[in-house]
Amino acid sequence: MNLTIIGNEIKNTFKTMLVWALSAGLTGLLVIVVFESLKGDMDKISLVPTLPMGTVGSIAGYYATEVGTIHALASSMFAAILSITMLSKEEDGHTTDFLFAFPVSRITVVFSKLAAALADIIIFNLICSGIYLAGVRYTGEELPMKEFFIYHGLSLLMNIIIVFICFAVSAFLKSNKAGIGIGLALAFYALDMTARITPDAEKLMYLTPMSFCNAADIFSNEPVRSSFLITGGAVALTALITAVCVYKRRDLAA
Repeated sequence: MNLTIIGNEIKNTFKTMLVWALSAGLTGLLVIVVFESLKGDMDKISLVPTLPMGTVGSIAGYYATEVGTIHALASSMFAAILSITMLSKEEDGHTTDFLFAFPVSRITVVFSKLAAALADIIIFNLICSGIYLAGVRYTGEELPMKEFFIYHGLSLLMNIIIVFICFAVSAFLKSNKAGIGIGLALAFYALDMTARITPDAEKLMYLTPMSFCNAADIFSNEPVRSSFLITGGAVALTALITAVCVYKRRDLAA
């Protein structure tokens, strides 16, 4: 990896990352702050099939249904948009010749850009989880910390898998296609929701990295399926190999 490339990529994407993180974090914060005024109504309905009725009106159930949804969508879309443009933007911005004028191999470029994307997504998740936690502390509610950290740890892992998948897609593209990234993130979310709502479609969970970091499952103390984690790891490794092989052999436009 090349520290100059990593630093330059983080510098170029920092403002975008900060805007996404603050937007998601402050939206979640606002939702948390209004919990007290909604608590009575939340007791009457169960918004998520996997949450027992008795837990919906608690801060844990509320966090899982509301903040969990906001964070899952925002973080997955940011991860997808960030990584799907990492490699393709060099050709789209006509900076390929400049980049490879330096004594670096294509493999070095791939791993350096991937490292920058991972750094961005880690910082994004730290900012968001910190803001959410501050909101919970402000309300004076007792959110289960074990489940909180498990959820956000698994959410980060989900984001990383999406980064790998979209990074591989980026290796095939010659121009920035952020829309494809957003589409993939929404497709992953739709697959997860369909699999949970429709019993016959449960196997669709293996097609989305969101399957093992569902907030409702975690705050209901449902065990994380190791098969989902293994599948996600295998997909990430395959995506990385694909990105390296494709980018190494491609004819890059100036």
